[in-house]
Amino acid sequence: MAPRTRSGRRFNSSLAPSDDSSVGNSAVLHLPDEIYLEISSHIPATPLPTDSSSDANFLKDCAARHATLAALTQTCRTLRRIFLRYLWERMEVLEGMPTENGYLPILDISAARASMNSNARIRYKVGSKRYATELIRQLEIVTVREPQLAQFVRIVNVVITDYSERSVLSEFARALSRFPNLHTLQIGAYPRERYRRNLRQIWSRF
Repeated sequence: MAPRTRSGRRFNSSLAPSDDSSVGNSAVLHLPDEIYLEISSHIPATPLPTDSSSDANFLKDCAARHATLAALTQTCRTLRRIFLRYLWERMEVLEGMPTENGYLPILDISAARASMNSNARIRYKVGSKRYATELIRQLEIVTVREPQLAQFVRIVNVVITDYSERSVLSEFARALSRFPNLHTLQIGAYPRERYRRNLRQIWSRF
C-alpha cells in the first residue's frame, strides 16, 4: 500500500493558521500583493532543468523553499491567503529537503547494492520510504484535503523511489491530471533503469 500521512504534523500546510490578532496591526499584513510576490521571489528555487553542475550548497537552500513558505502560510490568515499560491506553485520532493520527519537523505542505490552490510540496504529502504511518504503527503493535500489548491501547481519537481512503486505511481499519475496549470515536470527516479519502463504508465494517462 502507498504510505499514508497523519494529521497534525509540523509541515502540514493544511493546518489552520493563527488568528491575525496574534500578529497585531503589523504593516506586513497590508502590503500590496506585488510586494509579497517580490518577497517570495527571493526565496531560492531549484533551477530547471537541474544538472550535475549545479552548486550543492545552493540546491540545499532551494530544497528548504517548501518548508519556508509553509511556515509563512501558518503565521496568520492574511499571510496564508497570500503565500498559499506561492507555496503550491512548485510541488517538490528533493534531496536534502526538510520535512516533518527530518531531512530527506541522499540515496545511494549503487552502494546499497554493492554493500555486504545489511545496514546499508536498510538505510536505503528507510530513505526511499521517506521520499514516497512526502510525495503522497503533498499530493493528498492538493487533491483530497484542499483540491482548490490544484490550480496553483505549475511545476512538479520530485524524486520518485521504488518504495510501494505501483501505488505511488498510480497516485502520482492521477494527481498530475488534476493540475490544469502544470507546465513543467522534472522527475528524478531511483532506480533509474527500472523507472524508464514504469514512467510510461504516467504518460499513458494523458
